[in-house]
Amino acid sequence: AVFVSNVGYWGSRGNVEVLRAVCFETAQQVKDALLSGGLDMVVGAGVLPPVDIAEFRTLRRDTFMTMLGPRLMNTLLVLNTQKAPTDDIRLRTAIMHALNKAAIIDKELAGLEEPATSLFPDDAPYCDVDLTPRWDYDFQKASLLNCPEETVAESRPNLGLILGLSLGLGLPVCLGAAGLCYLLGTRIGYRMAVSKDKRAQPLVDEPQAKKPQEAGPDVVGNSA
Repeated sequence: AVFVSNVGYWGSRGNVEVLRAVCFETAQQVKDALLSGGLDMVVGAGVLPPVDIAEFRTLRRDTFMTMLGPRLMNTLLVLNTQKAPTDDIRLRTAIMHALNKAAIIDKELAGLEEPATSLFPDDAPYCDVDLTPRWDYDFQKASLLNCPEETVAESRPNLGLILGLSLGLGLPVCLGAAGLCYLLGTRIGYRMAVSKDKRAQPLVDEPQAKKPQEAGPDVVGNSA
């Protein structure tokens, strides 16, 4: 397709009079046409991969001029909130915190982009608002959110199990302990009674002390 400048245009204009748009099948063909001089300019996103754009910006900046325009939209990852397992908001939050967007940009996009923190770019109208909470990369938080949540039923004691154990095991144990205490108590009481009787009535009489005899009258001389 060939475009010719409008001589009746009233605004400011450049020095381009004829513009011919050329279609290529692959990005490699576009790069080869630029390097060979058969193509003067490339416009738009997605024509060249990010690694080739970074090459023209750094290694070939003496012969090529590369300009990046303002951000017009963010690249989105859409999650189906109506179907398991992404219908759980905790899982969606864990996924957002587990994605290292900065590392993906450095590796896959040659560092040409910036991590997005909202649905629309910050320079879009009425979108330059710092919203909280921020969905930044935080692998520790993602790991904690991914832990299974303990349900209320699991956290409470099982009263039925406690009652069953009490009736099944506790009752015989209590009866056995009561019987043992009874036997020990009666035997100890019997020993105490016997020991008291022995102390009250000793089996062997103790010898009694002889009473001193009264002194008789002194006899002087022989008896008759």
